[in-house]
Amino acid sequence: MKQITIKHQGKLVEDPIRFDIYGKVDPGKRDEAVVSLKSVNVYPGEIEVRKAVSESCQNNVRIQLARSATWSSANEFEQSCSWANQIVFCQEGYRPDDERAYCKKHNLYYGGILGCHVCEGFYQT
Repeated sequence: MKQITIKHQGKLVEDPIRFDIYGKVDPGKRDEAVVSLKSVNVYPGEIEVRKAVSESCQNNVRIQLARSATWSSANEFEQSCSWANQIVFCQEGYRPDDERAYCKKHNLYYGGILGCHVCEGFYQT
C-alpha cells in the first residue's frame, strides 16, 4: 500500500496515523499480561497495570494493551500476544467504545470522514 502525505502550500499538515491496541486479558494469563504491560509503558506504574488487568478479567472489558504503534508493529503485537483476546486496533487517541467508524477488513476503529486510514494508505508503516 502506498503511504499518503497531506500537504498544504508545501507543508505537511497531518502526520500519517499510528495505532493504539485494545483487548481483553485471558484470566488464566494474568501474570503474563502484567509482565508484558509493565514492559510497554502503557500505564504509569505497576499498580495501574494490575488494576487494568483486574478490570479486564473481572468485567470482561477491553483495556489498552499498546499505544502509538505503527501498522506493522501493531500486527506483530497481535500475532505474538498470547495473553489477550478480542484484540482491536484504534486510530491513536481513540477507544473501541468511542462509537467511531469501524473497518471490518482491518479490525480498526477510526475517526474522520475519509474512511479507513489503512484502506486509504494514510498510516505509519
